[in-house]
Amino acid sequence: MSDDMTQQEDKKIENKKISLPKISKNNLKVLVAVVLAALLGAGAYYLRGYFVAATVNGSPITRIAVIKELEKQGGKSVLDNLVTKKLIEQEAVNKNVTVSQEEIDNELSTIEQSTLAVGMTLEDALAQQNVSKTQLIEEIVLNKKLEKMVEGSVNVSDEEVTAYLEQNKETLPPNSDEETLKEQVRTSLRQQKLTQSVQDLLTTLRENAKINYYVTF
Repeated sequence: MSDDMTQQEDKKIENKKISLPKISKNNLKVLVAVVLAALLGAGAYYLRGYFVAATVNGSPITRIAVIKELEKQGGKSVLDNLVTKKLIEQEAVNKNVTVSQEEIDNELSTIEQSTLAVGMTLEDALAQQNVSKTQLIEEIVLNKKLEKMVEGSVNVSDEEVTAYLEQNKETLPPNSDEETLKEQVRTSLRQQKLTQSVQDLLTTLRENAKINYYVTF
């Protein structure tokens, strides 16, 4: 008897429907709108730096306004530099020119010794110029690639060194070692030729490249 009653009670429980509060379509739309607004509000708070650069007494200065002002001040120069870098990178790939980590480290060491000679660390010098170490390394790699692409055509003869010493003998330091002077002059002349060769290469690359500009500054 008791078993039959228990089974009947179980069936009643199974058949009993759980009633949930009904949400109308209008209320559902409102709920979704509230949730979306909350999410967008939170996103706007955390991502506000992507859209607003600053506020002045509650009035926003947008990042777009900052970018437009920067473009006015130096957009053409920046774009030209980017075009030049792209041309160098493409030519380096064409000529299979690369720069090793050892070469980068050696150049960094040379620069660091130069800064220490004037009483500054490399980090202080970079901070003073508002340049990061990553940016410095990028410049080192770029310059090294340029040097490698033109150094084969740069030569300084003994005659050029002798001629320079003769033409500038009155300005040379007295009692200087002749061989040391010759080496210094050779290095200086080589650097001058290297700089000129780099400029010639960049001019040639620009003349032969197909460059399309889609903005004007």
